[in-house]
Amino acid sequence: MDSQKNFVENSLTVSVMPRGSDGYFCFVAQCHEYDICVQGSSLDECQSRFVTAVEGHIALAISMGRTPFADLPAPPAEILAELTGRVPTQASSRPIGRRAATGVDLQNLGGRATFAIA
Repeated sequence: MDSQKNFVENSLTVSVMPRGSDGYFCFVAQCHEYDICVQGSSLDECQSRFVTAVEGHIALAISMGRTPFADLPAPPAEILAELTGRVPTQASSRPIGRRAATGVDLQNLGGRATFAIA
C-alpha cells in the first residue's frame, strides 16, 4: 500500500516536556508534524503512549482504506512556537510499527519517532 511506503520514508519529530502544577507532574509529548499529543506519568510511559497512539492511527486509517495522517492537521502555531524555543537536554528514538495491531500488519512500516526531551 502506498500509504505504508510513504510512512517508511518519514519519521516523526516529537518534543517531550515536563509539566506540573498543584502537586501533579507529568510528561507531555507533542509531535511537530501533526497535532498528536499524549501525556504520561513517566518519560518512558509518555514515549510508549505516543508510539501506541501513532500505531493506532495508522492501523485505523489503513483498515478504513484511508491514507495515514492525511486527515491530521499540524499542531497549533502557538504550540510550535513553544517547542521551537526549547533546547533539548537528551534525545531518544523508538520504532513505529514493530508491534502487531489488530487486523493490520504494521510490522514492516519502518518508521521512527525521534524524541527530544527538554
